[in-house]
Amino acid sequence: MPNDCWNEMTVTGTQEEIAQFAATEFIEAPAWAFTIQSRGAEAIQFRVWSNDGRPDYDWLEGLLIQYQSLWVKNVWREEGGRAGVWIGSRGGGVRRFEWDDMCLEEKAHRFRQASIEPT
Repeated sequence: MPNDCWNEMTVTGTQEEIAQFAATEFIEAPAWAFTIQSRGAEAIQFRVWSNDGRPDYDWLEGLLIQYQSLWVKNVWREEGGRAGVWIGSRGGGVRRFEWDDMCLEEKAHRFRQASIEPT
């Protein structure tokens, strides 16, 4: 079974393209899978779920073709311990970094309440 992947995204662009992006890209997304965190005239920040334990790289790259002014940053983390960042714009190309992070079990273990008080 694939792991859930949560994407924290920031998208900037012209007022027109941000309005179009916000109005069309997540029409069919279930409420639990997409949450707008902040929105302005030329930017939007949101959290979105993707399946298969990774971001939808094809969708991200397609955004740069569909919307000429967009700059997109996607910081993602999947429950199995993989994480990364994808940054792209039409003029600046795409940068993609991935690393091993903490899986759910390790995070729960390391962030458990301390049994020893600091001295």
